[in-house]
This record gives sequence, C-alpha cells and structure tokens, in this order.
Amino acid sequence: MKAIITYNPVSQKRGDDYYDKLLTDEVLLDICQKVTKQSEYSVVRSNSGGYNKGRLLTIDYSGHLYYVTLSETANVGRNSNVQSVPTAINQFYADPNELKTMCYYFLPHTGNLMSDYYMLYYRMLKTIGVVFLNSSVQIKPYSDIIELIGDRQKNSKSNKSNNSSYITMSGNRTIVYGKVYGANKYESTLFGIVAATVTKGPVDFYNVCEKDLKSLPKASLTTFSCFKNIKVHDTSLYFDKKQYVDNRDDTKLRSHSYIYNLYERIGEKKCALCDCNIPEIIQGAHIWGVAEIASSTKLSREQKFDLVNSSHNGMWLCQNHHKLFDCHILMLGEDGKVLVKANLDDKRRSYIKHITPVNTVVESVLSPKLLECLHQRNRLVDLETGISLSEL
Repeated sequence: MKAIITYNPVSQKRGDDYYDKLLTDEVLLDICQKVTKQSEYSVVRSNSGGYNKGRLLTIDYSGHLYYVTLSETANVGRNSNVQSVPTAINQFYADPNELKTMCYYFLPHTGNLMSDYYMLYYRMLKTIGVVFLNSSVQIKPYSDIIELIGDRQKNSKSNKSNNSSYITMSGNRTIVYGKVYGANKYESTLFGIVAATVTKGPVDFYNVCEKDLKSLPKASLTTFSCFKNIKVHDTSLYFDKKQYVDNRDDTKLRSHSYIYNLYERIGEKKCALCDCNIPEIIQGAHIWGVAEIASSTKLSREQKFDLVNSSHNGMWLCQNHHKLFDCHILMLGEDGKVLVKANLDDKRRSYIKHITPVNTVVESVLSPKLLECLHQRNRLVDLETGISLSEL
C-alpha cells in the first residue's frame, strides 16, 4: 500500500515554497521508509489553513495517521529547533482519529541540535510518546516528575535566560507556572502536557499573565482538557490586584504569583537555613507577615497587595524552619545572622543547631527591599531574647 504524505508548502515568514525546498525527494523517501518500512508514497501539497503550522507533515498509511514535526536546518536560537513542536502537538491531540502517532524528524542541519536545553525538550517529547525517527543519540523518557524538576533546575542554572516556566511540587500536587506571552507560551504548553503525563497526581497549571494576555492559546487549553488530572488557573499580579483593590475582595490578598515571583528572584526551591531542596516541603516564607500587613492602617490596599506578593518579602524555607521562623523561635537579624530564642532548654537548642547548618543567610537573598521588610518584622520581635546560632 502506498503512503500519502501531505504538507503545506507555505511558511509564514519564509515564503510560499519553503517546505518544498526542505522536503526533497531524498528526505521524503527517508521519512516514508522510517515510518512505514516501505518506499511507496505519493505527495499532496495543501495550503489550506494559510501556512504550515508546526513545521508539520502527515503520513496516512493503512488507516494510521502519522504526524511528523520537523527540526530546523540550523540552530539559530535557544529554542528555535523546537519552538513549533507544541503547535504540532496541539493539532495531534485535536485529531479525533484513534490510530495516530506523533513523530519528530531531524532534517539535515548545521550547528548543535543536542544542547542541554534541547535534550531536556527531547526527553519531554519522548515522555508524552513522540517517536524520534532519526535521532543520533538515545533519548529516554522521564520516569517521574522529580527527575523532570531536577533537569529543569540544572538547565536553568546553566542558562539564566531560560527561566520562563517553572515546575515544582507542593504537597502531593505538581505545580506548573507557565508564561502565556511570546514564544514562552509554546514551552509552557509542553510543560503542562508532560507534567500531566508523567504524574498520576493532580497538576495545577498557573497562567502567568502579562498585560491583557490572560491565558494560553485556545488550542493549548483544548489539549489540556484531554487530561483529567490538570487544572488551569489564571494568575497575574495585575488581575489579582484589580480583584483585591477594586472589588475589595480580601480573599485575593495572597496571590499565587507570590511563589512565581520568588522563583524569579531567588531561583529553585532550597531552604535558606539548611540543605533541604525537596520541593514538596519547601515553602515561601513571608518576612513581613501577611496578617500584620493586612491590618495596617497606614497602607493602601494596593500597597498591601504589593507587599504581600513581593519577591522581596520572602525566602524559601523548609516546613520545619518556616514554623520555627513564624513562632519566633528562630529570628533573623538585619545583618542576616540567625538567632535562636535564648530560653530554650539544652535539648531543643541542640536539635535546632543540628538541623540549621546556616548561621547567616546568604547576601543574594538579603536584598535591600527584603531588609526593609525584615525591619518591619523585627519591630514586633524582641531580638534581645535571642542568641546567635553560631554561639550555640
């Protein structure tokens, strides 16, 4: 049986015959052989829909439909090689045909298409079932969400410009913060799909909005609806503030953008007072308490919202240290030194000393604005009742 290869030759930015030039007889034959294990095919050029969305061609063979998304021919940016893939994936999920497979094909190319960032992306594609037709290296799927989070954190450390989306855990829930504007919306789409695939537990996807952009594209949201365990939330410093200030909705004082803001300023979840980096038990600890800010008569509602959700009014703490900090058993001097309540018995002091290897919070966390919040906190704390952790 002959395979039917269909593609739109039109590129939005590169001309009406761009894909005709890319998809030579040699390339088409290679794709056909790798997909169908035989060499007979016919080509249908279709420009319905205006232009080729997703660098995509389809192969209809024996009633089975194969979606094949194509690499770039050169590495011209951090994510240029995979930026169009989520668009192709959305089309794949929108197709009601049950006999279908998603594939990825590397065109002849120059440059490194196997960078650490690309490998993270390829592994995510493998996780959701994408078949790599001609990869030069073995690509393994992610076995669990923690492995994915770890790789994402490593990648973010090596490339600070790569911090558009974040994946973390909170209790038994997977949390994805995904930007919805520009090229970031495509990356965010994939992170949501992979998170919903690799974990059986609940996934909360927060649209990190900007200006008047409130959500991912409709096609991405439709894809998310294919997964029963993912729930999409809108979050935006602007929109949440408007609900709190204009509608006087006191339930909106705490915004989910607070955690996202901490990621943007500090980076990955790691307790500021110990070595714990288990995301499920790392929390965003407010410096100037929410209750104190909310009850202030000197602050406007807008100022209250800004302070409660500011990245400079918080740091990462594990559950133990967060509770000790909130109870003022552990205190923080404005020089960053950790203080312990002096009237504790020796057994408790010894335990706190054991679990708190950090005597002074690192300078990168202690921004000038954070120290302003700390000054407000310490007005209500008697630092004289504490002794330096280093003196224990």
